[in-house]
Formats: sequence, C-alpha cells, structure tokens
Amino acid sequence: MAKDKIEKIFDRFERASTERAAQEGLGLGLFITRQIVEAHAGKIWVDSEVGKGSTFYVQLPCFNQPENISDKNQADFVKELQ
Repeated sequence: MAKDKIEKIFDRFERASTERAAQEGLGLGLFITRQIVEAHAGKIWVDSEVGKGSTFYVQLPCFNQPENISDKNQADFVKELQ
C-alpha cells in the first residue's frame, strides 16, 4: 500500500485499491474498527510494503489484574502500552 494511502486508510469510505472495478464494500470496515479500538483506549496501525502486502496491528490495554502481578508491574505494563 502506498504511503499516501496508509495515512487515509482508516478514514470513512476510504479504500486501498485505486482500481474501481476491483473495489468491493463501502470502505467502512477499518474506520469502524478504529472507532471501536480507540473507544477502548487502544491503538491500531498498519505496516505496509508496496507489492508485498500489509500487516494491521491492534493493541488494547489490559485492565484486569491477575493475582500474580503486582501493582508496580501492572503500572509498568500499562506505561508500555501508551
């Protein structure tokens, strides 16, 4: 995916393909996904190489503290997520 498309891919009605005939859908999937992820204090991003493909990442914070994790360790973990 070209760099100019990466910046816009999470926008409403945006599609990665420039070929009109190859496009399907409304261009809302990644927009909706971003809205959901951000509503949960998360992050979403993409790494892409033209001609090789794209990898999408979602990172969500974990707020439930397992019994074996101390408050200090959890605070460090949350810091890493930000």
